Amino acid sequence: MSENTPTWDEMAEAIKTMAAAVGAHASVKNKYSALRVEFPMLPDNPDHVRALYTFAELIETESERSAKCL
Repeated sequence: MSENTPTWDEMAEAIKTMAAAVGAHASVKNKYSALRVEFPMLPDNPDHVRALYTFAELIETESERSAKCL
């Protein structure tokens, strides 16, 4: 990983914080050699839901990419 790339722990904490800020809950798990983000509780605002899923996709994609570089 490059020195500017957040660690998996930092990415997990960031999505959890973003979810909490809009009244949601994020669960982040290691799945094989990548991160898997799930939302057991979502906000009522569809824009917030879309934003959370967008960031979750970015986190999952980056964790898969970084795992392949190891």
